[in-house]
Amino acid sequence: MQPDSDAANMTAPERLERLWRATGSPPNDSALREKMKESISSVESWLIEAATNPQIVLRVVQFLLVHPERREELRRPEVTTVLNQCSKWVSIAGGEQEIRLAQHLLLAGYPNPPHSRALLIPALLQFHIRAHIRQMKHPEPNPLLEWLDRVCAPTYRELPLRDLSELLYWERSRYSLTLKKQYRELSEAEIIFFCAEDIASIIRVSGFDSSGSPLEWFDLPPLASFYAEALRGFNIDLGKKRPFYDWTKELFDVLNKQREASALNKQLSKHVEVEPLGLPISWIRMRVENEKSYPQLPDAMQKLGIDNGEMELNDYVKLLLEEVLLDYYLYGLYRSLAAPSGTPIKSAHVV
Repeated sequence: MQPDSDAANMTAPERLERLWRATGSPPNDSALREKMKESISSVESWLIEAATNPQIVLRVVQFLLVHPERREELRRPEVTTVLNQCSKWVSIAGGEQEIRLAQHLLLAGYPNPPHSRALLIPALLQFHIRAHIRQMKHPEPNPLLEWLDRVCAPTYRELPLRDLSELLYWERSRYSLTLKKQYRELSEAEIIFFCAEDIASIIRVSGFDSSGSPLEWFDLPPLASFYAEALRGFNIDLGKKRPFYDWTKELFDVLNKQREASALNKQLSKHVEVEPLGLPISWIRMRVENEKSYPQLPDAMQKLGIDNGEMELNDYVKLLLEEVLLDYYLYGLYRSLAAPSGTPIKSAHVV
């Protein structure tokens, strides 16, 4: 994915003006418009500071997925938390227009480039955000797409050869590292999840450099392509479609059957228990581990903030891989933030 060079070179106030032109929804009050442009530097500073608390950055990304026209979503506690923070700068609170303006503040003020560790969360969830836009039928042009192109620019880092060798060996061996079984002994639904789990366990983040970027980490688009090709090797038809609820219910049943799956890291589990918006895979894993039933269709989709439209398996597996990677990434990230400065971190995502 190529970054939007124009947006990347703009100042934050210029990006804000561009958002308003693209969406046709600037503040009606000229004083409020000026106040928002003056506040962008404060928004950027807050986000950089928030990078020491990955849960806050995750909340921001979830807030950006809220559809302002869905009144029931305005009452979500996590939505209120982020909106209240934006209100400190421009005195906005509640309602469709206020949600949209707060989203514009965050989109325009997001640090460029996102150099801090937690600020890389959007890059990990880029397929999620694009799928969410399609599922929610957001109006076009969508400012989230421009934002993604700006913050998820390719890093062109060198691939870690040891992990790459392990990945290639794993793909040819067709053996689940997690279950200690050959994949031919598993059902298709089990293969789909445990392939993602095995890939994430091989490429877990091994540390962070002085700028906060992960060491020995793979960019997601080629990794997702590798995962898809591995699934095709098992004769899985990635073009078939099912309602989104059916895919998630199937995963719930798989994890209930296969209790050997790694547990979700505690911080992410606690987060999605309160607010699962846009994080279906993590929410399902949390419910299985806490021995909770899977809600019926209307309740589940409302919780996740997603419409139950048809989704290709090819799109669904990208979402699955992203969230499994997010789990491993956050585990390493929380460990690094808890360690004394200068301490090397080797993440192993132990259960």
